[in-house]
Amino acid sequence: MLNFGTTELLLVAAIVATWVVPVWAIVDAARRTEADFAAIGASKTTQLVVLVVSAVVCGQIGTIISAIYLLTTRRQLRAVEAAATAA
Repeated sequence: MLNFGTTELLLVAAIVATWVVPVWAIVDAARRTEADFAAIGASKTTQLVVLVVSAVVCGQIGTIISAIYLLTTRRQLRAVEAAATAA
């Protein structure tokens, strides 16, 4: 059995989050339509380029940018999707 302490577990969680959050954001943006992005005044291409470049080049900053996407843009896109479904 692995003998990890709290510090090691937090370090592993941070490393995993550094990869999981950007991948989640990129996959989410890729599966949305251009029309969804247009409805919130954004460009799908621009969002994807920013997410991919920041994830590859910027490391931790890319994780933060991806988290911002997930907390702001994704919420707006989900609202557009819900409104379209309700109509």
